[in-house]
This record gives sequence, C-alpha cells and structure tokens, in this order.
Amino acid sequence: IDLAGVTRGRAAIAPAVAQLQKRFPNILDYESRGSADLRLNASILGTRFSDNDLADFATVAEHITVADFSRTGITDRSASTIAAMKRLRVLRLLSTGITDATLLRLGGLDQLESLNLFGTPATAASLPAISRLPRLAHLYVGQTSIPQGSPVPEALAGKLVF
Repeated sequence: IDLAGVTRGRAAIAPAVAQLQKRFPNILDYESRGSADLRLNASILGTRFSDNDLADFATVAEHITVADFSRTGITDRSASTIAAMKRLRVLRLLSTGITDATLLRLGGLDQLESLNLFGTPATAASLPAISRLPRLAHLYVGQTSIPQGSPVPEALAGKLVF
C-alpha cells in the first residue's frame, strides 16, 4: 500500500467526504484503509434517499467505485450524477425508478463490472447500450421487462442473470 499516495488521494476529497458523512451518516466510506476510493450505500435510507440527495454526491462522484441505490427513491433525474461516477465497478439499482433513459447514458462507465437492475422498469431496448460496457461481467435483470430467452447482443451472452 502506498500510504503517501492514499493520503494525497484522500486530501483532495476529505472536506467533501466529511460533509457528506455528517449529512448522510453510515452510507459513504472509503473502500478500505489503503484506498482513496469511495463506497456509497444509500440503500439503507430507502425511499428517503432521492435524486436531490444523490446530486449532493457530485463533488465526489469520480471517486465512487461501488454504489448501491437499491430501493431508494432515485429516478432518471439522477442519470447525469450516476454517469459521472466514471470509476464505478459495481452499480446496484434494484427496485428503483431507473428506466432505459438512464441506462442509455451509462456508456462512459468503462470500469463497470456488475450492474443490477432487478425489479426496475428496464427493457430490452437498453441492452445494446449496456453491451458496450467493456468490463461488464454480470447483468442482473430479474423482474424487469426483459423477458428470459429474449435475444441479447453477443457481448452480453452468458452475462445476464434472471
């Protein structure tokens, strides 16, 4: 672990992280003691966490690598904030109001490995855009409008989990 590098990385965002942690206790933290990357778990707030709340995280968006918005009140109004999380590896959108409109805007998330859309209004129309995510290994689409057995882009073959 490069402790000096971690210290430098954290210094740039420490005031914003401290402010967000004060306003939203227990949902934002560093990924590990040896990292300046952030993990955001808004799911514990449920529907009390909305688009307006997520907008407050724009200042640290580029440092978030894991984001869980399951069962929150976010909608497509949060598309630009989510799309700004360029280093995301894991994105959980279970049972949110996120639709294809947001999914079509996630093309810049080239580090994304896992996307969970369980229980969202997502449709097969979003699959071509999602298939262009180069590192995507798992796409969870149970209880969406994507029917099991529907044709999927070749890049998603074997990656869909219903």
